[in-house]
Amino acid sequence: MGKSAFFLVAVFLSVLAFETSAQTAYYKIDNENGELMKKVNIWGYVKNPGRYEVPASTNLIQIIAYAGGPRDHALMDEVKVFRDNQTGLGAPAVREVNVEEPSKVRTSDLQLLDEDTIVIDHSASVTVGEIFGYIGAPVAIVTSIILIADRVRK
Repeated sequence: MGKSAFFLVAVFLSVLAFETSAQTAYYKIDNENGELMKKVNIWGYVKNPGRYEVPASTNLIQIIAYAGGPRDHALMDEVKVFRDNQTGLGAPAVREVNVEEPSKVRTSDLQLLDEDTIVIDHSASVTVGEIFGYIGAPVAIVTSIILIADRVRK
């Protein structure tokens, strides 16, 4: 099983664990600002994954920003939002949102509820620049050794 599949299974099992507990919506009023708050989880390829307590008006793009933004190779066109199906039976609802171009996303697709879990996966593709980054230094060292050996021999 690949890393991505394992990760998604782990997410699914965690959400099921939350689902089986007697859980009610968390929303609370922030004492400092008098603002309604909710808890949202964000996992995967963001700079600071974790559980965030944010204003109830926070949307998907804003929670990604709270988490420090996407890391390199994050699949922003396949952001998954896991939501409890509210029945206590079966798997949570999952929707996939393309936030690659935020201006093209419907507002309703960006809305988050209390206890939503956002998962951002990554691409396994490697760019030409990264390939040169991995092999460039060893090739340069070997070339330098050959040139030095050639000069010493002469």
